[in-house]
Amino acid sequence: MGKFVTLEMPSVEELIEQLGIGENGHVQEKYSEICKDDMEEYVPMLEGALREEAIIDKYNAQGVIYGPEGSNSNAYAGPQYFGMPGGHAAVNYTTEGTGPFWDEPAKMNKTEQRNDKIQKYIDKNVDVKI
Repeated sequence: MGKFVTLEMPSVEELIEQLGIGENGHVQEKYSEICKDDMEEYVPMLEGALREEAIIDKYNAQGVIYGPEGSNSNAYAGPQYFGMPGGHAAVNYTTEGTGPFWDEPAKMNKTEQRNDKIQKYIDKNVDVKI
């Protein structure tokens, strides 16, 4: 007669936490930093405040905040992103290659490089131990 052996391993949640790949883990935070860097050249830059004051959300590492509370760019970050500065549709942006919805060109043009960067980060910084 055979013997059934119970094998226990950490839960998926424990593994996600340990690997830092959860929604606020260090891998997600690094990915958001890479995305922020990738978007920078597409962010409108009259004086540079939107670019300079952008931060990774400390409560949700899955996002970048343009115009954080209390910053100089707070009032116009949203209108710039949606292409409605001053409440009117933007005709042109003074910095070539910039404009509304600046995450879209970054997604189209930099996905492969972004994936390479995050893979290198994971290879170097994620240590699997069970």
